[in-house]
Amino acid sequence: MPLRKPHMKGIVKAPDGNSIRYSRIAIYKGTDPYPNWYASTDSAGRFSVNLGSGENNGTYYLQALPQWGKTAYSTSARTAAT
Repeated sequence: MPLRKPHMKGIVKAPDGNSIRYSRIAIYKGTDPYPNWYASTDSAGRFSVNLGSGENNGTYYLQALPQWGKTAYSTSARTAAT
């Protein structure tokens, strides 16, 4: 199965600027109340996601979710990405 080029990529960081490893990213299309996709960060806090085929233009909202079982941080606010 061939890998595909990501539509979005980034790094999740803590308020102090350090990267957050093994967290999740919920990705919403427009004003949908539930995530359409999820991504996970690696050991350096990096993530990438391919949104599938078809029309992918528009506004998406990303929300960082803390690593399962970790309580040092809470869920972030949704951040717009175009």
